[in-house]
Order: sequence, then structure tokens, then C-alpha cells
Amino acid sequence: MQSTGDARLGVKFADLLSPVQPSSPPDISSYARLPEPTTNIEQVKRDLKEFGYGFVKDALSPEQLAVLQNRLKDQAEGEVSAGVAYFDGGPKKPNQRIWNLPNKGQEFLDLLSHPLVDQFIPDFLGDGYHLSSYTANINRPGSKGMGMHTDQITINPAIPQYPLGLNLMWFLTDVNEENGGTRILPKSHNGLVAPDNIFDIAGTTFASGPAGTCLVFESRLWHATGPNVAKDGERPVILQFYVRHFVRPQENFTLSVTPEVVAKASDAAKQAMGFRVTATLGGVEGFRPDGTLVNRPENPIMALKTDGSRL
Repeated sequence: MQSTGDARLGVKFADLLSPVQPSSPPDISSYARLPEPTTNIEQVKRDLKEFGYGFVKDALSPEQLAVLQNRLKDQAEGEVSAGVAYFDGGPKKPNQRIWNLPNKGQEFLDLLSHPLVDQFIPDFLGDGYHLSSYTANINRPGSKGMGMHTDQITINPAIPQYPLGLNLMWFLTDVNEENGGTRILPKSHNGLVAPDNIFDIAGTTFASGPAGTCLVFESRLWHATGPNVAKDGERPVILQFYVRHFVRPQENFTLSVTPEVVAKASDAAKQAMGFRVTATLGGVEGFRPDGTLVNRPENPIMALKTDGSRL
């Protein structure tokens, strides 16, 4: 059944029914500083802890940047031509999203082995982390943006005191407020904080950085795709959302990634796509030692007769 009425009142009503009662976010004008792009990884980690996000400058080399720009552009045009493209961003749907990037080119597989993954993800999410989603968002002029949300909002039971995921957002062009830089509520990851109106970006800041920057932000941070008021151009970004080993992913990569892609993927990519056993989770045909990389069994044990033959 489709709901009618004021969506903002509906959100407030749902909040009142929740056992968790969030407080209003602080005024960001009171902050002495906000995170800025830097090549100092330790500073980015400090920003992530204090603000819920940080920026790694020059995360992609010019060569890596060019390769990813070209592959994403070709893929986007190809999906339009094939009639399988997905659009959103308001009534006119100017934005294009590309899903399940492991299937879309070696360039995207290679990005799963980028050094930043090892520098941030294991320390933040622990052993056995995997991807929840791996997508691209091409934000174009006219986009109305999104409502404010957290990437942990769909995980039940709600555990706002504990981060379950971490995002790596790769800027494939210069990103700023005008071309739809992600809107952010700094420090909204700490404590029980939520915006007063998820449909209003007043009081937020925006992600800004040169092409090649990586925005690192955790799953409890309130954020949204920003409205794109630029006259031309587009704002393509790639998003890798990693989660703890026990969180079910948004994309079921073990089914959606083709066997041909899995066969050529690195160990890091296979772990990211969910092919690694962690503790007693993720095994195939029963127990497998922790850390084992598994595949679909070629000869699974089926229903058998007492003599061992197939039923």
C-alpha cells in the first residue's frame, strides 16, 4: 500500500516509536575546523574518528584516474545503448547508477586491491570484512539530490552505538558543492544524532576535493547525494561500501559475479566479494578453516542412497 500525507511527519512518528531517541545535530559553525583532503593517512584516520569522515588526497594516480574514467564512461554509454541503464535523481532522472562493478571490467576489480583498502578497512571493521555494494553514481546537472540517511539505517536490529560499515568514495572528477558534492552532517556518527528534517540539507557541509581524492566515511554518518546545480558536466564517483563479516550484503556477489570474473580475481577481491570464510561463517559443504577462500563446489554432495549412489 502506498502511503500518503506528509513524509516528514511520518519520519517523526516513526522516530517516536523507536526505542532510540536521537538528538538534534550540533551547529557546524561552532567547529574550529572540518576535514580537508590530505595525503597524511594518519590525519585522515583522526578525522574519521572525530568527524565520521576524512579525505585522502591523490589516492588515485593520474594513470589510474584516466583508466577508471574511460571504463566508467564506456560502461554507462553501453548500458544506455543496451537498454539496461538505471536512472534516478528527481522527476527527470538525470543521474545514472552502475551496479555490481566487479562484472564491469578489470579496472574495477583492480580497485578492490588498492592500498587504501588495507590501510583503512581491516583496522576499522576487523577480520573477514566484505563488500555490501560496489557501484558508481554519475550525478548530472538537474539532480535533486537525496534525503539525508545513514548507510546503517537498513541494518536490524539498529545498533547506532556501533559502526558496521565503511565507505570508500573515489572522486573521478573535481567534486564541489555546485556539482553535487555529498552533503554531510559532521560528527553525526558519534552518539544518537539525527537531522531534524531528512529532506532538508540546511546545516550540512559538502564533500569537496580534486579528482583522485577518496572520501572515507563510516556507516553511521548522516549524508546524502547533493543537488547538482552546475550548468554542464557531470560528477562521477565510485563507491565501495565494506561491512563487518556478519552483515548481509546489499549485493549478493557470490551469485551475481560471473565464474569467469571470480576465476581471475585477486585474493583481496575474492574476500571483498564474500568468498572468504570468517570463523565459522561462509563455508561450503560444512566447516572450512578460517581464512579459506571458497568457490562453488564442482561436485556437491547430493541426496544419496544407502549404497552411496545418487538418489
